[in-house]
Amino acid sequence: MMGWVEVIAYFLTNEIRVILGLMFTAILTDRVYAGSRGIHTYPGKAGKQAGVAAGLIVTIPVVLGAAPAAGSALEAALICLILCCLRQKNGQAAGLRMLLFFAFFYELGIALWDFLISAWLGVLFGSPRFLRSDCMEYYAALLLVRLVMITYAVAFRHTLRKNRDEVGDRATGENGLMRPAAMVTAFSLLGLVSLSEQTVIRFSDDELMTWIFLDLILMFAVMMAHMERQRAMEEEISRLREEQAGRI
Repeated sequence: MMGWVEVIAYFLTNEIRVILGLMFTAILTDRVYAGSRGIHTYPGKAGKQAGVAAGLIVTIPVVLGAAPAAGSALEAALICLILCCLRQKNGQAAGLRMLLFFAFFYELGIALWDFLISAWLGVLFGSPRFLRSDCMEYYAALLLVRLVMITYAVAFRHTLRKNRDEVGDRATGENGLMRPAAMVTAFSLLGLVSLSEQTVIRFSDDELMTWIFLDLILMFAVMMAHMERQRAMEEEISRLREEQAGRI
C-alpha cells in the first residue's frame, strides 16, 4: 500500500494525464467542440468534471495494489467513454474506433516517457530510487513529465487561438500534435538506446528491448495517423471545392 503522500502525488499526476488526454484525443479525432470564440477547445465544464472523476477512479485500483498497466488501460477506456458521451449529447458521431486508437497510443506514449525520464534522472543522480514507485523521487519524475505536458498544452492552445477558421484550426491542431509526436518518438528511441550504453544503472536487455519495441510501434502509429489525417483533409478540401463550384 502507498503512503498518503504517494497517493496524493499519484492522484495529481493522474488528473493531469486524464485531462490532457481528453484534450489531445478530442483534437486528434477531429470532432473538437467549438468554444465561444469559434475555436477548437478542450470539452467544457462537463468534460472537466468527468476528467476529475476519471482521475480518481484510475488512482484507486493502483493504490490498492493493481499494476500501473491496469490503471493505464482503465484510463484509456474512461477517456473514450467520456468523449463518446459528450459527443452523443451534442448530437455528434462518437467515432469509437478512432477514440480507442488515439487513447491507447496516448497512454503508451506517456508510459514510455514516464519510464524514460525516471530512468535518466536515476542515471544523472546515480540513484535507482527514481524508478521505484515506493519512493518520492519516482513521483517527482512523474510530476516533471506532467509539467512539460502542461507547458506544451498551454502553448498549443495559444497557437489554436491564432487560427480562427474551421479548416485552419483543424490543420493547426493536427500538425501541432503530430509533428511533435513524431519528434518525441524519435528522441525516445535515441534515449532508450543510450540507456543500454550507460553503466550507472543496469537495465535488463529484455526491459529495454520491450520499450524499444513499443516505441517503434508508437512511431508507426504516429506515421499512420498522420497519413490518415492528410487523406481526410484532402477529402474535405475536395468536398468544399465541389460545394463552392456548385454555388457558382
